[in-house]
Amino acid sequence: MRSHFSTLVLSFFFSSLLAAGCVVSAPDVPEGSDQSLIQGRKVWTTFCTSCHGPSGSGGRGPSLKEIENNYPSLSDISLIISEGRNGMPSFKEALDQEEINSVVRYIQEVL
Repeated sequence: MRSHFSTLVLSFFFSSLLAAGCVVSAPDVPEGSDQSLIQGRKVWTTFCTSCHGPSGSGGRGPSLKEIENNYPSLSDISLIISEGRNGMPSFKEALDQEEINSVVRYIQEVL
């Protein structure tokens, strides 16, 4: 007869496997996209999804679904990424301007 502990461990293991299979990835760029947009997805996946979620719908950080309404220009969004705002850290030491511009394009054109 199996102990309660081993049943609990097996349940946790299978739950973890199930959860791992449900991981959502960032939306792909459209086929034929230029290198900048592809780079933007890589930057998004590396630096942004942990707070804003893979699709920008939020998590620890706010949803970006209304970003164009609140910050309509590339320079507005670039400034926020570079300097940080309201709990969001600055990324000016981690990303160069080309990477910032590429992730802004990804936010605007894909998310």
